[in-house]
Amino acid sequence: LFEPEFHFGGDVLVPDLAGWRHDRMPVLEDTAWFDMAPDWVCEVLSPSTARLDRTRKLPIYAQAGVAYAWLVDVDAECLEAYRREGAFWVLIGAWGGDEVARIAPFEARELKLSRLWMPKPRAAAVKAATAEALTPDAVVVEDPASAVVTTERVGE
Repeated sequence: LFEPEFHFGGDVLVPDLAGWRHDRMPVLEDTAWFDMAPDWVCEVLSPSTARLDRTRKLPIYAQAGVAYAWLVDVDAECLEAYRREGAFWVLIGAWGGDEVARIAPFEARELKLSRLWMPKPRAAAVKAATAEALTPDAVVVEDPASAVVTTERVGE
């Protein structure tokens, strides 16, 4: 479920993603918020939320009984998965880049992590854009085979 609202005692949290095992919630309730802890939460970290997600939300999720938590850092292209043991989180593992992994609680499915990351501009395209910006009277010539970018002055 995308950005569900949870009320845990006096705490109101909104993870980026959350889910329940079918045996715990066979039918998704039509409600504005939930008080039943999900089995899994996922937080997508950003510079403005990473500290809050790690230091405030994770302990509350553990106290509420969430079994698994994933932290996804798209800038670092890294996914960390945690399993709750009592009041604490235990790191199951960390994966990143182009890895293909089976990560609890979804071990039955392969996850291609590269699908989580934003496409990065090709280095040659960045060089070309930079060259054009720095040399307004030049034409950029890119050799795709070697990813070499050169500039040639117009009329030369």
